[in-house]
Amino acid sequence: MVVRWLPLMLAGALGMAQEPAAPPWKPPDSVRWAAADAARAGPGSRGRLRYLDLGAVPPAERPDLIQTLAGHLNSLSREPELVPPVVVPGTGGALLRINLDDYGWPDQIWESLAEVSPYHHARIKEWFTGPWPGGTWPPGQAGGTYYPPGAFAWERPRLRTALAPWLSEGPAGARAAADLVTATGSRAPIVSGPWFLWQTAIQEGRQPGYYDFLGIKDQKGFEKLVRFDPKLAKDLEQRRVVIFSGITQEPRRAERTNTVLGGLWRTFDSAQAVDKHNPLRVLNGELEYDVSEQIAPLPNGLPGFLLVNAQGARQNIAPPSVVAGDRASGKDAQLHVGLSCVRCHLAGKSQVIIPIDAVPIRALRSLDYDKLRELRRQYQRDLAPLMDQDRRGYAAALKAATGWQASQYATAYSRHYQRYDEAQVDAAWAGRDFGRTGAEVRAALARYDQLTGRLDPVLTVIANGGRVPIRQWQEAVPQFWTSIRGAGR
Repeated sequence: MVVRWLPLMLAGALGMAQEPAAPPWKPPDSVRWAAADAARAGPGSRGRLRYLDLGAVPPAERPDLIQTLAGHLNSLSREPELVPPVVVPGTGGALLRINLDDYGWPDQIWESLAEVSPYHHARIKEWFTGPWPGGTWPPGQAGGTYYPPGAFAWERPRLRTALAPWLSEGPAGARAAADLVTATGSRAPIVSGPWFLWQTAIQEGRQPGYYDFLGIKDQKGFEKLVRFDPKLAKDLEQRRVVIFSGITQEPRRAERTNTVLGGLWRTFDSAQAVDKHNPLRVLNGELEYDVSEQIAPLPNGLPGFLLVNAQGARQNIAPPSVVAGDRASGKDAQLHVGLSCVRCHLAGKSQVIIPIDAVPIRALRSLDYDKLRELRRQYQRDLAPLMDQDRRGYAAALKAATGWQASQYATAYSRHYQRYDEAQVDAAWAGRDFGRTGAEVRAALARYDQLTGRLDPVLTVIANGGRVPIRQWQEAVPQFWTSIRGAGR
């Protein structure tokens, strides 16, 4: 594990402290900064750089978010090195630079962000000409004439995703946007930092999400990532029965076995832990189960999380019939892989591995001596030293990645996610996203409505002093820009 966090962050913090007060930020500023920074990149990193935009985040809140993003980016990494994002000089912490190679992310995973990025991308209508695909002309009308494929050139509209037009405003805006795309070779050279954390903290309803960045498609994909070989680890597993877990609604089996990188911790859980699903009765490998939660160190030492069913298919959320749910969120009570795992396993004193009853089973009986030896090996060896060893490894990696203790990181992570997920967007919030005050937003929206009578209904709520949820705001961002621009503001 290579640790570079403290020197870089100290340098970044000192640089931020020495910078003069900057004029009010606007979205094109981040694109201009990113284009200039990418142009200075050496040949080895050209085309691999991407940027996280923190311009809409109040300056006082940026250092905390930067540390949180340092942990989050590395928690999605497939690489063995811990690499923090770099604060681009001269931006006051409003722009972070990352290199895709530092985290082992294929181009296509990052590029897919362009299709869902709400603040830096837009769907642009354009006309293109191509060969007629075959069929009757005019299309969709009865009585038309049939023409074979390629009979003539056909001009038609289509939508494509591109950098949003509000990033190209100003004297040099269009040139900077074009230069940034050219320097990075990416359709998604820059995305919002707070939004990126929200988008990739879970998998359910997100494309791409937590699993996608880690490259986990199923149980085998997770085992490959954490360097687990079932054949080599045979006979090394240690088990406990957790009768009352406080997490699952029924008794569960907990198991630790070895990977090249450390301990792989697995639970085996069922909606009804009876008969062949009863871990109190079925102690051997014949236990049947519905879902398994798994934790193992990633190549960089940070914890990686997995939920799978008994067939090894990944699960985005834990079944509510098995797990009580995530009680940390007032909006979404589902237990999500990634976010909920951080909230549960890193908070308090658990230090990633939730305390289980470490007292082994004292009395075992079997008519088969080989079976008795197997059960002794699995249930009666002392598990506490290995649990302590794994916890210390996670604590060291989290400290190196974020500068925080595990509980500090979990608190900050949950706060930043929840602040965005449960946001009630008013004129002040909307204004921050576009570098304007709340008063300017309300005045511009009112003026646009007076001029056109076509103000978007969602924006009408904001114009009248109300609030809307974050998803509805994201959807209305293009209409917001059109309205602000149409109002001459």
